[in-house]
Amino acid sequence: MTEITDREFKVFQDMTLKLLGIKLQEHKRTLVISRLSARLRDLKLESFSDYINYLEKSDNAGAELDKFINKITTNETYFFRETQHFDFLANKAFPSIEEKIKSGKKNSLRIWSSACSSGEEPYSIAISALEYFKGMRGVDIKILASDINTDVLKKAQTGQYRREDILKKVPKSLSDKYFQTPSEGIMQVKDEVRRLVTFKRINLLDSRYPLKNRLDIIFCRNVMIYFDESTKKHIMEMFHQNLEDSGFLVIGHSENLFAYTNLFAPMKNTVYSKVLGSRGEQK
Repeated sequence: MTEITDREFKVFQDMTLKLLGIKLQEHKRTLVISRLSARLRDLKLESFSDYINYLEKSDNAGAELDKFINKITTNETYFFRETQHFDFLANKAFPSIEEKIKSGKKNSLRIWSSACSSGEEPYSIAISALEYFKGMRGVDIKILASDINTDVLKKAQTGQYRREDILKKVPKSLSDKYFQTPSEGIMQVKDEVRRLVTFKRINLLDSRYPLKNRLDIIFCRNVMIYFDESTKKHIMEMFHQNLEDSGFLVIGHSENLFAYTNLFAPMKNTVYSKVLGSRGEQK
């Protein structure tokens, strides 16, 4: 395995922080070596310094930068991860939206899975929405699913997963109803689920997000722990700006928003509600 010098690792740390707002800690050094060594082999480069030079000066630098980001940002995910969040949808969020729909205040449901990885999270949300609203006609359900990693987005768009992974995490009543088997060992999310989800590449560091409407719920789970404080602040302010006044933010089990009580109020199980009024206004 190719060795990496302190200088080379520092360059990758700086690049990752600038591009993604992610702090690459020292204990990630081995992971960086492992993942980027494949790019060295593919490009027939001798060292990480050669790779840095390629990223900075090659005619193909833009495309390679996407590959660099994809190697750095691969994350674990699975269907119905952190089941308490899906209980929250069924028992709190969806009933509150149903009440507004029945009173004529709205006829839509808008949810954003902002770090969707390979698609298990937004498809789980879509299945949950279909299960809850199946008896109601005319409810316009749209789920935006985004990630910075183009490789995982391509996988997500296929809606195909290993059969053993589906059967391990998805209740049989739901896997029978919402999945099909196009080939041996593979299960695919059915079209009625897939048509609710739109996949898009979005960098959460961007100054504006490509959103047409305010959102009822934003999922941003197990991602904030990788960001530096200024990036977290930016993302929280952007989420607040793009949520409905009655909106909810769902984060990961190891995360908290203690530093952003002016923007979000804790409910339970790492679910937060939007704070209204002057305390929640953008600075």
